[in-house]
Amino acid sequence: MPRPSIQIDPETNTFALDGQHAFDKLPPWLADAVYCDLVREGAETETDVSALTAEQLEEATQQLRELTAKNFAWLPRGGTAALLRANGQVGAVPWKDDENHVAGLLGAQKRPVGRPCDAGSMQGAFAIWTDDTATNVNKFATECLALQTPNKVLFGNVLVQRL
Repeated sequence: MPRPSIQIDPETNTFALDGQHAFDKLPPWLADAVYCDLVREGAETETDVSALTAEQLEEATQQLRELTAKNFAWLPRGGTAALLRANGQVGAVPWKDDENHVAGLLGAQKRPVGRPCDAGSMQGAFAIWTDDTATNVNKFATECLALQTPNKVLFGNVLVQRL
């Protein structure tokens, strides 16, 4: 399987993943993954950037940094958590390290499941809490957090906690 590459789309003169997927059209999890790949120190990137000059690479990295910041502006600040409702609503809620409180926010009938984030820019800084009995796909949470869950799809309400 070939490595993904960043190229300049000749029609629009903008950066694109594999020459056809404009950065602003990438799902948030993918933009974050590519950004983290480009800023990772001490290792060769998984993304092929050989078609770019040093200046273009710097500009592409900056664009991905800004896009990731915009895509994840909803992340919680200290003392709060982000509740990503299955209906698409996103809001800040007070964080309490209490299983019953978390279950209530999620609408869970059973014990909620918490997983530390282990990929992208959220690695080691956030955890996600889910109700593993929920059956409706949470499209927004999946678009943002696909890297953070084993099956790449999130269901029901999702709570994001800053660690």
